[in-house]
Amino acid sequence: MPAIQLRIQPRHFLNLLLAACVSITGIATAAPQEFTHSMASMAGPATGGDFSLDSATGPVELKQFRGKVAVLYFGYTSCPDACPTTLSALGAAMRGLKPNEAAKVQPIFITLDPARDSAEQMQEYSRFFYPTMLGLRGSDEKVAVVARQYGVLYARQKVDSSANYVVDHSSLLYVIGVDGKLARSVPYGASPTEIKAALRATLPR
Repeated sequence: MPAIQLRIQPRHFLNLLLAACVSITGIATAAPQEFTHSMASMAGPATGGDFSLDSATGPVELKQFRGKVAVLYFGYTSCPDACPTTLSALGAAMRGLKPNEAAKVQPIFITLDPARDSAEQMQEYSRFFYPTMLGLRGSDEKVAVVARQYGVLYARQKVDSSANYVVDHSSLLYVIGVDGKLARSVPYGASPTEIKAALRATLPR
């Protein structure tokens, strides 16, 4: 398989460095003092369901992955803590699966900040954590619909920095079965071992 060459944008470098530190040491750096990530462990009612969003290579529909397990995470590339921590754990869980198991799982990262996250940035950021992870975006309206389907809570929070705002958001992982239905959610803070167990429990026997 040819190596994937990434050109990391400077604005993402700190977050990706944090992710690498979390992955290697298991130690997360605290978020900036002006930001309180209060929604990480929260979620609303989740029904799941199909959706269509955009990737760097074109539209992607959830139903494309029927027969596979899909695992969804909602966040954004400028997230200072929850996103790199959770995506690092997901990547580690994927690497912990047997090759034939990992081939049947599609990780997907959906931005809650489409105003700042282009499709190309989403692809670049997602692939840092796992080579086959998809990064998806859409209009504010389309993202809001998908977030409601999965019970994701999020809100912009003004900060006194050059970023202007951050996004406080739910940080659960949503595991979709081979039939396209929501099978289970994995709480924020779950270890790679716990995430791997949830994925294995959803794979067909």
